[in-house]
Amino acid sequence: MNRLLSTVLLTTSCLFHLACGQQRNVSVVTESGEYGSLHPGTWDIGEIKDCELPASEKEFMVCGYAALQAWAEAEEAEKNSKQDTDSLAKHAAISTKHQMRDLDSKIFTVHFNGSGSFWRCKKTSDGFECDEK
Repeated sequence: MNRLLSTVLLTTSCLFHLACGQQRNVSVVTESGEYGSLHPGTWDIGEIKDCELPASEKEFMVCGYAALQAWAEAEEAEKNSKQDTDSLAKHAAISTKHQMRDLDSKIFTVHFNGSGSFWRCKKTSDGFECDEK
């Protein structure tokens, strides 16, 4: 009987943990404009955006079409100029990533439902609620 009760409690605890997801503080950026002329974007409570946790970053999330496109272009430019460390493209990519990650982002509490790199996130009054895509 005790073994059955332990199994039920462990299973319930695991299911509860999966349903609740994980919550952590993450630096979030959303941008307006285009690559090379970005500025911080807006995100209203209740609004939903697609987001990505870049593989090269630990606690940083890129959200919204303009930001996702700019980050992808910067990653591509950086990758394509690996051999030429002094290229203008590489400097522009580094500058764009610095602006997005270090200047325009803000730290929010993010509740993740699932795991992975790609998310659909809703702005709430106390942060973001994100479901795996």
